[in-house]
Amino acid sequence: MLPNELLFTLISYLSSPDFVQAFFGLNRRFNTIVLESARYFSFPSNIARKWLINSMPYIENVIETISLETTSVPNIFPCTYLFLNLRTIILKYSSSCTVELNVERHSAIGAIISCMNILRLCKMLPLDEANKLSLFSSNYWLTEDQQVRKIYVLFEILFTQLHIKVNDVDNPYVNSIAKLITSYQSSLEHVTLITRTSQLMFDGRCLETLFRPCQRLKKLIFLFEYTNKEINILEQLHQFQSDWWLNDRQPPVLIQRDSDGQIFIGSMPCIYPVSLKFSTDLKKWSLNKGNLDPWLVYFTKLLNSRTIPLLPNVKHLNMNLCDLDGVKARTLITWLIMSPNVKELSLRLKNNTDRMQLGNELNKLVKTYGGLRLIFDRIETVNVLPAQGECDATLKLDMFFIFSDLFPRAILPCL
Repeated sequence: MLPNELLFTLISYLSSPDFVQAFFGLNRRFNTIVLESARYFSFPSNIARKWLINSMPYIENVIETISLETTSVPNIFPCTYLFLNLRTIILKYSSSCTVELNVERHSAIGAIISCMNILRLCKMLPLDEANKLSLFSSNYWLTEDQQVRKIYVLFEILFTQLHIKVNDVDNPYVNSIAKLITSYQSSLEHVTLITRTSQLMFDGRCLETLFRPCQRLKKLIFLFEYTNKEINILEQLHQFQSDWWLNDRQPPVLIQRDSDGQIFIGSMPCIYPVSLKFSTDLKKWSLNKGNLDPWLVYFTKLLNSRTIPLLPNVKHLNMNLCDLDGVKARTLITWLIMSPNVKELSLRLKNNTDRMQLGNELNKLVKTYGGLRLIFDRIETVNVLPAQGECDATLKLDMFFIFSDLFPRAILPCL
């Protein structure tokens, strides 16, 4: 009999409607697995109405997240389906644009129509996309002369989080992004803005104009990449040195240009992939305030397509072979970063105190820099536990829990 973990893996290769049709109703065990997998449900655009009639009643109230295209909304949200546990709707309204809606405390269809109205009035929703819902939602569409804020009255929905990621945008689309942000300056708390274009769309003054009125803003993340060999980097840096930007509430901003003329402007720390090849000369790293402290630099995306791993052939990292007085947490992480293909790790430390200290230090670093989890997840074997008789069972169990949490996919054999 196959274990449940393997069945979940097999189901992950099927579309959501297919795994329900294939496995639901076989027996109680498969029903449980299907219902657990259906908590996140993705509806294809060509979903058959017959499938909805036959299968939806069995799964509608276990679904917590729905992913669908705007064209499927009339079929998925008729009055007959309740979706009692629905928390999130991922709405795809074009091939490259996606909106995530939190509907835990709001009407699902109200949130969808509200969102579509906002995007249409901000001219971020193409007219042909808006027309797809015109028959279904004719009573909800607002005309051009009505204000976006009237949506608040209709559905009592405020945007608190906004994540925008676009490539090759043109100026009209930038104006639409600015209009969207302006419409929700009173409620926005977390904003992420990522653009990769041929010319600069947002500079320091523009961002300050957009976000200075956002009194509830707690976290601002942005990353802009574009190419321009003529632009004055010092002028760009100066725009991020106003009183508002120098305030401790605003993130530090890094600006850098490489030899090809590609420019990076981003809030720090940067946790998203960057195509620009950073200079190894830290004097060329232009920061708008403060010093380039280590906490500003994340290693999660250090190894990208333009970076050659230093030790790609190392499969077993044996710290016993290093002439070191114990293994330090940061030293170990540095070696793991330089050796991206390591599968086995040997950490035979001098005593149990050193083992516990290393485990606790690594745990603190993982909690501080969540991206380190990706590095630890690739390790398959960790030789760190003491040999039989070196410590009592309770201490050994504590060590096991510490390192199994750090290396969740690894085997932890006794030495």
